[in-house]
Amino acid sequence: MIPSASPPGGGLPPVPGAVSVVILQWNRADDTVRCLESLHRISYRPFNVIVVDNGSVPGEMDILRAWTQSRGLVDAGHNPWTAGSVVADGAGRGLPAIVLSANPHAGAPFSLTVIASASNLGFAAGNNRGIRSALQSHHPEFIWLLNNDTEATPDALGALVRALQAHERTAAAAQSVLVNAQDTTLIDSLGIGISAKGSTFDIGQGTLIDRHAFLSANVPIEIFGACAASALFRAACLSSVGGFEEKYFAVFEDADLAFRLQLAGWRAVVVPGSVVYHRRGVSGARAKEGDSRRMRFLKLRNALMLKVRFWPFRLLMFRSHLLRVSAKVLLGSLRDQSVRQTALWLLSSARLRAGTHAARSAIFSRWAGTACGNALPDDR
Repeated sequence: MIPSASPPGGGLPPVPGAVSVVILQWNRADDTVRCLESLHRISYRPFNVIVVDNGSVPGEMDILRAWTQSRGLVDAGHNPWTAGSVVADGAGRGLPAIVLSANPHAGAPFSLTVIASASNLGFAAGNNRGIRSALQSHHPEFIWLLNNDTEATPDALGALVRALQAHERTAAAAQSVLVNAQDTTLIDSLGIGISAKGSTFDIGQGTLIDRHAFLSANVPIEIFGACAASALFRAACLSSVGGFEEKYFAVFEDADLAFRLQLAGWRAVVVPGSVVYHRRGVSGARAKEGDSRRMRFLKLRNALMLKVRFWPFRLLMFRSHLLRVSAKVLLGSLRDQSVRQTALWLLSSARLRAGTHAARSAIFSRWAGTACGNALPDDR
């Protein structure tokens, strides 16, 4: 998790309106390039971009390198890919970073930092690394988490910033309307919802866009939590709750973050004026069978962990499906050779359940079975 204390750098305050965009890449650099191309058309300024490479094969980095050169993101005669600075991780270890400086003569709209990792740290830790770099080097007011399999429309960022500025005392996160890139008549996600049966889901996924009347109203609508495929966070709020819980590795880490922001008293909104196209699942399309089996295990394990951490006791006690899931997680941990780690995490989560009983119950009373709330009043 990222530090909960004030960002380093001599306690410098955030730069008002500044945005750091964090994009996580695990191979699929061609998708990253398409995402970066869409950022060239973003109308909002200022913003910088941090790409965190999660241990991709060398050829993938070559694709990214060639794009930066073709786009004039490096000064003539300068090869920043062979040197670079050091970025500290959460444990204080030094990590290699490749810093690319924008060439003003080429009219580059943003500076680009590439942080290269030797191994796949997972979605949670990889994004936390980018968030830490943003806090240390750029001191932004906002951090935009963006999947590399997305393409943003020109006003996608501006609409998110305006939404958080209009609700500066209430909202910590603003999500774009995620549209299915393969079929643009369909919603991919309008946010994270929670069900009374004890699961989380993407609001509106697979439904026709014209079924959602609130989209035409073009006002931010309250949701339980923001899907991290395209979500703008207040940097101070991310820092205060500690960012993503890295034990998840991948899957449900954004739902965990949504719960913690809710428990801290913050709200989230989906912003109809911000549209981002999402090719869901392509980043795992080339995964090997062993990787797919592990992902199925992570989904079961992390869903169980989420329930243990946040669900009210009334939704946990005497539930037969919970026993079935627990048995599957135990078998999966045997295959994954992580029995001890999984058991310790389950026990620690049960012992240190997040929030009070009253707070957890209030969240479920408010949100279980309710996909979207009302438009938040402007509180500027």
